[in-house]
Formats: sequence, C-alpha cells, structure tokens
Amino acid sequence: MIYVVKGSALPKIALHASGQVQALAANSTNLFVEVGRTVTDYSRSNGAPVRHWTLTSAHTITIAILIVVGHTLWSETDWGTDSSGAEPAAISRIVTTASLVHIVDRKGNYGPIAADSTGLYFNDSPKPAAVNLVHDSPTGVIRRHSVATSSVGAPMALAGGNLELLYYHGAHQYLNNYSPTSLQLLSAAPVSNRDVTIAGTGLGLLVLKLPCNQLTCASSTVSKLAATGLATGTLVVPYAFSLQLLTGPSAAVVQYRAGRLHLAAATG
Repeated sequence: MIYVVKGSALPKIALHASGQVQALAANSTNLFVEVGRTVTDYSRSNGAPVRHWTLTSAHTITIAILIVVGHTLWSETDWGTDSSGAEPAAISRIVTTASLVHIVDRKGNYGPIAADSTGLYFNDSPKPAAVNLVHDSPTGVIRRHSVATSSVGAPMALAGGNLELLYYHGAHQYLNNYSPTSLQLLSAAPVSNRDVTIAGTGLGLLVLKLPCNQLTCASSTVSKLAATGLATGTLVVPYAFSLQLLTGPSAAVVQYRAGRLHLAAATG
C-alpha cells in the first residue's frame, strides 16, 4: 500500500499497488509508481491510472529512484545485490505527456541523483577507473565533466543555484560546490565526517549528522549548511534514519522509533 501524508494529518491510503513498489515520485496532480520494470502514472484526484511506461533492464530490478520535475520524470534503476556487488545503473528520461522512454545512460553509478527544471545530475563510469559528473537536460542535451572516483555514491543536492556533493578526500570529508552549467568545481570546504547526507529544501541546503555508528542515533541533528561548510540552526532530531533527509519545499526527515517509521517535517 502507498500512503499520503498531508501536513500534520495522519497517513491515509492513497493506492493499493499491484506488486512490490521499487520507487515513488509525485507532484501536485500525479503519483508515479514503479513496480518491477513498469512505471505507472496515477491521477491524485481519483486514483485512476493515466499512463504506463516500461523500463529497460536485462535483469530483475532490485533498487530504483524516481524524480519528477515539471513534465519530466527521471528514473535510475539497478540490479545489484549483496552477492553481485555494484552494477551499472540505467538512467532514463520520460516525458510524462508522451509514451516513450529515453535511455540516457547505461553505465551510471547507482546512488544519489538530483534534478531541477534544467535537468538531472548523476555520476557515470564509461570506462574502468573513470568517473564523470553528468547533466542531462529535459531535451536530451548531455554534458560530462571528469571527477574523482571517490565521488561515486556521494550525497548530492541542488541548493543556492549550485550543485553540492559530500565528498571524501583521503580521511576527511568536504562539501564540494559545482557550477550547474559547466560542472566545474567552484569550492571545497571541510565538514564533519559525521555528516551523512544533504538535501536541497525550501530552507536551503540541509545536512543530517549522525554522531554514532548506527543507522539511527538518539542525538542526531539537522542543520543548515553553507557552501563554506558552516553549519547553523542545528536542531536535534532523535533517531533520524541514516540517508533519509528528504528533498523538497519542506524540510523533512524520517525517524525510526520502536519499530516504526515517522515523518518529521518543518517549513519556514
């Protein structure tokens, strides 16, 4: 089942999915649900299916991400397992008013992606030991810029007009600030090694810090993070779930308590 949460109201069932849900995305009018290789667009007003798309994958999809911006739906899928290790990810672009699925990249690195009205940002590895930062526009114009191999899987977010990555250089972590147009590195600022993820929100760039070595910590915090690496406005969010700081107009984090997940959100 898929639930919807509005404001501080209790969750309500929005949809009974036809199978195991791999990924979700939504805007003000539509809900996009991926089950296996099929992505379905449902009307949020009445729950009726609007359109279906079939993704390309030579293997059973095990993990996936969907992001919708305007009339463009971006998909990242992978088939890696604990036994097979990391596998090349497939990146696809869908125009939500059309029936075609456009394959953007078959050698993506599965991990964080970010999107806005200008397009999608992600990593790929076209050959061994080579990693690119990639931007694909809604019209299919692709740009690449070579980056360090340690950027693979780095948390990624769009905030303040730039692209931000949490990036390890040696034993220390940095916030790397990239130009969204040239993909060139603009600045790098040291941050805490306990910072686990970032998200672009209506409050700016936020960072989630876990002061322990578990998936959740009683004293985890969320702060606003500047390009200089300065964290301000720190708020303790007990038992925030690792890597679950959510992108969007509201600041939101998933908490895990007593065997249940909770969504904590704030606006401002």
